[in-house]
Amino acid sequence: MREKTTANVSATAKPARLWIRLWKEFEPTERLRLVIAAGAMLIGSALTALIPSFVGVFVDSVIKGGHVVGLNRAWTPLALLAASMAAISAMDVVEHQQIHRVTTTFTANMRQRIYAALLRWDLARYVDDAKGAVYGRANRGVEGAEQLIKLGAAELIPAVLVTIFGVILAAVRYGVLGLVMAAVVPTGFALVRWQIRSQNGIRVQVAGAKEHIDGDVSAWLGGLDVIRAAGVEMFFNSRIRDRCAALRDTELAHHIAMSKFDAAKTVNEAVWFVATLALAVELHTVTSPGGLAGVVLLYFAITKPLRELHRVIDQGSESALQAINLQEDLAAPHDESYSAGGAPIAGGASAQRSRSGPVKPPAIELRDLTFQHAGSTAPVLSGLTMSVAEGERVGLVGTSGCGKSTLLKLIARLIHGHGGEILLQGRRVQSIDRGELVDILGYVGQRPLLFQGTVHDNLVLGRPGIGEDDVVEASIRANIHETILAMPEGYETLIGEEGSRLSGGQSQRLCLARALVKTPPILLLDEPTSALDGPSQGVVQQAIDGLAQITMIVVAHRLSTLRTMDRILVMQEGCVVEDGTYNELANAHGLFATLLDSERRAA
Repeated sequence: MREKTTANVSATAKPARLWIRLWKEFEPTERLRLVIAAGAMLIGSALTALIPSFVGVFVDSVIKGGHVVGLNRAWTPLALLAASMAAISAMDVVEHQQIHRVTTTFTANMRQRIYAALLRWDLARYVDDAKGAVYGRANRGVEGAEQLIKLGAAELIPAVLVTIFGVILAAVRYGVLGLVMAAVVPTGFALVRWQIRSQNGIRVQVAGAKEHIDGDVSAWLGGLDVIRAAGVEMFFNSRIRDRCAALRDTELAHHIAMSKFDAAKTVNEAVWFVATLALAVELHTVTSPGGLAGVVLLYFAITKPLRELHRVIDQGSESALQAINLQEDLAAPHDESYSAGGAPIAGGASAQRSRSGPVKPPAIELRDLTFQHAGSTAPVLSGLTMSVAEGERVGLVGTSGCGKSTLLKLIARLIHGHGGEILLQGRRVQSIDRGELVDILGYVGQRPLLFQGTVHDNLVLGRPGIGEDDVVEASIRANIHETILAMPEGYETLIGEEGSRLSGGQSQRLCLARALVKTPPILLLDEPTSALDGPSQGVVQQAIDGLAQITMIVVAHRLSTLRTMDRILVMQEGCVVEDGTYNELANAHGLFATLLDSERRAA
């Protein structure tokens, strides 16, 4: 992920281009609001540039011969000053109201979009990048885009307009002196450009360090029980301390460099201010106190927004870096299971003839299936071929690392990049998109994953078309209905984050019930009882055994739990090496018998 950010460093020197790209994200209503805000800025900026002239006229009206003569001749310029300042304040209110209406709407929509995008990313991306780092990057991306809009609309444009109006007024009123006053602008911009180019690399380092810290802390919070049980808090404290110290050193170097550039900008403004005053007197451009006051105030009217311009452009570069990350993440391709490709296959070598006569394909068929993890030199699956008939219950066993869990994830389209073919109900799995796949296939992983909320929330997960009867029926089939009714609030009981208020067996059965809510014809279970004690294992196993008319593949670590399976496949080094019933394999003196003997001795 960091390589992608680094490749775009040059783009951060031009946040205005990115702001234009963000403009395309706005709805017509938001664009109209920004146009209204721009009109308010235009009026306010013009009046701001005129204030020095009004002050100069006022000063000359009240001072004659070096003495203050009263307000008799100064009411008109004084009224102009008051009206201008009131109008500027009113334009500020209009501008900020419109801009904040736009940014709040934009931010809400963008958060929804990026979180929706994260849900559809390829799972492989979460292997390369820690989930906490991804989430932190997404949030900072939204905040950076919002900040870029605010900087551009509320600060950059007004500052540019005031400077432009000031320079035009200076050139028209003071001629050569006005050009000297305006010279502070290009020299100031040259310093800003140098500053941004020199600091972009440091900004990338800071962003990367924050992402790493986010990822580490998120992972640690998810493993607090392990950390506390091992008594290694100090080890993790030292790791985060070192990372925070490195981040602090990088940020300090950045701030020190920024302070030097700020000093250079101050010297630049001072040099041109002195030159302006000297030329104003030497060239006799101004001949009255009011005229001199007007020159001084006009110079400050030009340089004050210029100082804001420096700050806005500098902050805008950092916000642009974050906004670029956001746009890249939004444009990242979705997991390929959200789109279907290929065509159904009619029949096949393993097709079966149903009682009514027509050819009926297996529920699951694998043809010469191969798979290898990215960056690995050894294949996980090697030419695996097998089929599972409709309604058949198949156990899958083998030594650790032989590819059992990988196989289930490939069938469920959770990982991709396999060779050979996977067919569900006679159709290539690539031809079944995620929306259809969830109606065909249920999957329960090794770790029971529950979310903050009620029992009912975790069973339904917002899926449409699920009634109370569906929920109750699935809970009964998963052997957890009575347990739920015994809870304080029944199906409305809060279960805590990750099901912290439930036992392991209750969590596992709740996940099983969730997979059964829509009664999928195919169910994949990855070691559903491996982490449970004897009684809990028995209850979960009873629930699994009670599932009739469902095609099922069950990966099991405890071989004794597979006695009721119609068939057991034994895997070794990515291939099926044995195929038979529990009793057949137990008496065959093969790998299954060896594993079973080891299990019995360990018991």
